Amino acid sequence: MLAGSIFLAIIIGWARGGTLSRLASTRLDFFWLIIISFLLRLILPWLPSGPVVQFRFFLIIISYVLLLWALAWNWRGPKLTGNFINWGILTALAGVFLNFLVISINGGMPVSAQAARIAGYRGDFVSLKRVYDGIHLLMSANSRLIFLADILPQPFGVASIGDLLLALGVFIFIQNKMLYRGRHIWEGRA
Repeated sequence: MLAGSIFLAIIIGWARGGTLSRLASTRLDFFWLIIISFLLRLILPWLPSGPVVQFRFFLIIISYVLLLWALAWNWRGPKLTGNFINWGILTALAGVFLNFLVISINGGMPVSAQAARIAGYRGDFVSLKRVYDGIHLLMSANSRLIFLADILPQPFGVASIGDLLLALGVFIFIQNKMLYRGRHIWEGRA
């Protein structure tokens, strides 16, 4: 969903007269924390299962904390530009926080078996009872905050409210940055 949001935002931004050079000139503090967070998420499925599950959960929490820190630091624009609110980052921050909340309380992101079936998942649901990718697990009667879990069927999987907010925030951020024609005081450019 996130990749689709990025692709769609770039296409629509370009169609509206935006440029990738404006997007590329965007400066985010602690951007490296965002990169580390995504790299941690990428290695999770490749870690062996078994006793490493607790380590996987620890890496999930670390990746979310790094991402939350970077987004929280950047939700306001640079002080020299009037300290404006960056609504894209603020929306993405809300989505990441909701996902972090449900994952930390449940030991992973609960996935609704019914939503997964509607989305076209035909695999063995018994495998979802374990943390198969380091993040997701089958929703059970013990799952908490299920309204924040992966309960929304999508064409390519199941999403949560947090996922939707994250995708929307990234879309808004990219649109704003591609179309921004104002003065970049903090970068020394006009």
